[in-house]
Amino acid sequence: MVGTSSQSLPKKWHVLYVAFKHEKKVAARIADLNIESYLPLRKEVRMWGSRRKELELPLFPQYIFVKENPRFLVPLLRINGVVKLLCFGKEYAIVKEDEIESIRLILAENIAFKEENIPFVKGKKVRIRRGAFEGVVGELYQKGGKSRFLIRIDSIAKGISVEVPIEWMEEVY
Repeated sequence: MVGTSSQSLPKKWHVLYVAFKHEKKVAARIADLNIESYLPLRKEVRMWGSRRKELELPLFPQYIFVKENPRFLVPLLRINGVVKLLCFGKEYAIVKEDEIESIRLILAENIAFKEENIPFVKGKKVRIRRGAFEGVVGELYQKGGKSRFLIRIDSIAKGISVEVPIEWMEEVY
């Protein structure tokens, strides 16, 4: 029987927890190592007196997603600013590829969204049938009397939501 080496394991998205306000520095160091990472950034306008400045801030502060073979994750802990790898028990936390792609799609569309501390109760699983997010699967939930579409990232207990007309969604079984 042929064993599988850890080098042949597929690369999956994992989560690094980093020091406060170190996300961009750590992401740059990871890029220097030629390792694929994703730091979702949101634009925010801040005012200092009469001065207006547009900033790019982490969507999920202190989290960076890293796509790598599990064998090569531990050396990332040596990067200055990395606090830990998120784990559940003895397993590294994994984020699904489609969750990463959904976040990228929502951020690329430049529409209003909210970063959410996700509820413990899951909403109804739905797929968007029309518009820029056609085919994206997430959850339907009600907030403030409005229907919102949520992309849940369970490994960090966060998500992002957008307002989508309920008639654009269909339940997924």
